[in-house]
Amino acid sequence: MKVTVSKYYLTKAVQAVSKIIDAKPALPILNGIKIDVDETGMTLTGCDTNMMIQSHIPLENGDKELMYITRSGKGVLHAQVLNEYIRKITSDEIEIEIDDKFQGKVIAEKTDLKINGYDPLEFPDLPQFQAENSFVMGGDILANMIRQTIFAVSTNEQSPILTGVFISLQNGKLKFVATDRHRLAMMVQDLVSDAQFQQLVVSSEALKELSRLLPDEEIPVEIMFKDNQILFKFAEILLYAKLLDGTYPDTDKIVQNATNYTTELEISTNKLLETMERAFILSKNEKGNVVKMYSIDDETIEISASSNEMGKFKESLATSKTLNNAIRVSFNSKFMLDVLKVVDNEQTLIGFSGDMNPIIIKPAETPDTFETIHLILPFRTAREA
Repeated sequence: MKVTVSKYYLTKAVQAVSKIIDAKPALPILNGIKIDVDETGMTLTGCDTNMMIQSHIPLENGDKELMYITRSGKGVLHAQVLNEYIRKITSDEIEIEIDDKFQGKVIAEKTDLKINGYDPLEFPDLPQFQAENSFVMGGDILANMIRQTIFAVSTNEQSPILTGVFISLQNGKLKFVATDRHRLAMMVQDLVSDAQFQQLVVSSEALKELSRLLPDEEIPVEIMFKDNQILFKFAEILLYAKLLDGTYPDTDKIVQNATNYTTELEISTNKLLETMERAFILSKNEKGNVVKMYSIDDETIEISASSNEMGKFKESLATSKTLNNAIRVSFNSKFMLDVLKVVDNEQTLIGFSGDMNPIIIKPAETPDTFETIHLILPFRTAREA
């Protein structure tokens, strides 16, 4: 294999696939990036034991030639060395050659690097997927659904199913749900599709990588699935991941009960966010990041936090609607901050239905095409302020 390729496109592709490569992989060959060169261009692949990313560089982009192929072929070169080396090269073009003994050579201007390679036949193959088990959605919508839910996944490996995001598609409603049992994030989006499935649970690691790779502009993303596997396909990128095994807990009743709140508070999103950030300065030093919210009167609430070592914080805020009932609740300030950072509306609605029932947080207004809901379990509140 011998090819001369644009440094810009090669660097972009190498960085796309190398992020998931473990520093100490289970197999030595997983240290590497597989490089395939054929009549369509160059395809780079990186993988770990649960995920695989492919990035394709075409022969041309419009009228611009991106590579010149002297000899087709394939090989596997050490990812870290290749990534770091090409970033240090100032030339606009880089030549890569891999011989029959899997030894690589990277040449640019007067620099010449030889890299020990691996047998490409030992590198894992990307699984094949059938088109009938697939649906297409906008990349911007997909990125937002991940953003609205991923922060609520569990980090406790003793409940591996909760370390991922639950996805279902029923009757034109695409649902993303994440929970760590102390909080819950859900987004439901209208989607025109004939596909139907009740449960796919995708690891948070795979969705973080997907968010990183999705471009800013609106593009279609094809999502294919089978058995315990899923594939995201967009632009010149393929991301494959194993689905998490197990049965995800039924969260529909929890959400339904929480939406039957008895007290409703509407408040400026930015003002509440800023107040919570100030309260967090103290609350983060205490177990549970506890802050308290009390109603002062029908149009004012008070946020307070304290630290045995640092001191006390208190701030009052005006509400946008008159309160129907008194509010006295304590909750994790970090959880509330995570939610407020993704509320895409000037006003936030917070619903309460008792001291120990879930607090519901959602935008005061949303388009008819989607709905977002976040729940936080409160702490037991002491009677004194």
